[in-house]
Amino acid sequence: MLKLHLLSFLFAFLLSSLLVQAQSHILSDMLPTDAIQFPSTLQENIDIRPKTIILKVKPAYRSFCQNNAVQVQALQPILSRLLPIEIHKLYPHHTPPERPFNSYGQALTDLSLIYQLSYQADIPVLTVVNQINASGVVLYAQPAFIAQPLHDNQVLFTPNDTSISLQWYLNKIGCFQVWDSTQGDTNVVIGIVDGGTNFTHPDLVTNVYYNYADPIDGIDNDNDGYIDNFRGWDVGDNDNNPQYIGAFNSAHGTS
Repeated sequence: MLKLHLLSFLFAFLLSSLLVQAQSHILSDMLPTDAIQFPSTLQENIDIRPKTIILKVKPAYRSFCQNNAVQVQALQPILSRLLPIEIHKLYPHHTPPERPFNSYGQALTDLSLIYQLSYQADIPVLTVVNQINASGVVLYAQPAFIAQPLHDNQVLFTPNDTSISLQWYLNKIGCFQVWDSTQGDTNVVIGIVDGGTNFTHPDLVTNVYYNYADPIDGIDNDNDGYIDNFRGWDVGDNDNNPQYIGAFNSAHGTS
């Protein structure tokens, strides 16, 4: 009788141990404590694609990544709950940079480890996003957001530019649709790689970013290889005067 009780105890102990181990591989639908918070108004099929995730794997796991698979052990408990799944690289032909930073210490862009994951399990997108983020395998995971078209009855923002009708290209590139969401931020610097710029243009004269680290004094003060590139650099004429000068160069930079 004692042996029977002992065997029953050992069996129960082993069973509970196995269940505990199994539980560690079965994720709950509870969000992690450090979950990313998204607006509660997000709606599937309107704001985000249902059961679809965009994720970027950390470079340290590159050897485990293929065009249609990410075979990292830490992700398997999550992916096994989502089966069947379809996963593929968004940019399969992109070659990662040979070095992580450029000569200015700025990080170079690597698109080669960005994936789209689609699944069929009945688990909310935001739950999956946060569980994948908590795995430590990815740089980020996020929903697949849907671009929102403007409503037919929406009034577009129109700037107070008396010459707006002459600027046909604003419609061409969709400026009015963008301006309906934001009218700019002086903290954002935009680099124009095109023809010269008219620095006296009324729209630009107070909005040009100048390189105060290299004033016009005949010295390359910022040691970037360009002398006095206070206003930028004219790579066509190889000088520090990118001013638009009429027939001698294109006005595209100003446009």
